[in-house]
Amino acid sequence: MKDAVGGSISLMFIAVFILLIAGYLALSLNYNKAFRAKNKIIKILEQNEAWDGEVQSEISNSLNEIRYPSYNKLDMTGEGWACQRGYCVKWIPSENPEKAERYSGYFKVVTATKIDIPGIDRLMRSLDFFQVSGDTIKLYPPKVINT
Repeated sequence: MKDAVGGSISLMFIAVFILLIAGYLALSLNYNKAFRAKNKIIKILEQNEAWDGEVQSEISNSLNEIRYPSYNKLDMTGEGWACQRGYCVKWIPSENPEKAERYSGYFKVVTATKIDIPGIDRLMRSLDFFQVSGDTIKLYPPKVINT
């Protein structure tokens, strides 16, 4: 009887260990998708130096290619944020008001990944997703950016 109880406890520890490893791998894959989505959005914004309908459709097509999930819970509060399909973009003008730097600035991009680990998501209801943010290089667009 003693061996049967010891064997079942060992199996329980092995099952918990496998669940933790599988959950960690699932979380790291989702986090990697959020980083790839952020980097693709930044690359597209730097190439086009604008935020308009054409750029938004190009971003949407790129996110479809990498199968970035549409996580609508990400909603940045504050003026100037444009949020859609699980990412938010904001134009931040240059702090230097000189004539040459007047319309320069950069885009701030925030993406998110959902925590989808069985059991862990119930324990961590307050932490529902991770945010990944990044900035473009300083841009000098030919016209004023409307966000």
